[in-house]
Amino acid sequence: MANNKKLKFFIKNYWNYYLRLEEEFLTALKYVEFDRDNYQTFSIEFLTVLLSVCSEIDVVGKVIANDFNKNFIPEKKDNTIYKWWYEIQNFLLLSDKVVNFRDIETIKPWYNFQIEQATNKKGNKYLRLEKSSNSKIPKWWNNYNSIKHNRTSLDVTKEKTNFKNANLKNLSQAFAGLYILEKSFIEKIATKEELKLIKKSSLFEKEAVTTRRVESECFTISEEEVI
Repeated sequence: MANNKKLKFFIKNYWNYYLRLEEEFLTALKYVEFDRDNYQTFSIEFLTVLLSVCSEIDVVGKVIANDFNKNFIPEKKDNTIYKWWYEIQNFLLLSDKVVNFRDIETIKPWYNFQIEQATNKKGNKYLRLEKSSNSKIPKWWNNYNSIKHNRTSLDVTKEKTNFKNANLKNLSQAFAGLYILEKSFIEKIATKEELKLIKKSSLFEKEAVTTRRVESECFTISEEEVI
């Protein structure tokens, strides 16, 4: 790893911070059991960690986009998730990747999220969700933005404040999203021997796409569990 400057820089500045965020989440899980019955449990602690995780997703996504395309400038204020995702989606194939949360739950956080370039009537190019695949932005990401920008506003569709979106379900999906983003990039720039030296995630196993699974939003459950 000593000779791989890019990897060393990424581990020091991004992966180590990810592991620190994991520690905060694991502390919170001492008081809230990870169980589907607790998915809607929300708290100030979950709110704090969720904002940090999703903010880091945006930071890391821009850094990776710049690595793949030097014309992409991370500091530009108009670089939304659409823009950096468009740069990295074909290199890392994140929408296909699945992780196991502590051998309890299987999560596919970026499922069916694809961006395409289109042209409007004036001939100007813009980015949009891919129409052919009926692509959707992850629900947990939209929930994060609702908290970030309108924390105490009422979600009239569910008659609850956006603060309640700082729950266990959204936080675990966001962690899966950040883990897949960083780990996929690390695997692109590291050798097999270097990968053995990197401290592992305490939350997730190695990505393993499984067969015969039924998609349910960002989570998946095996067919035999479906009633």
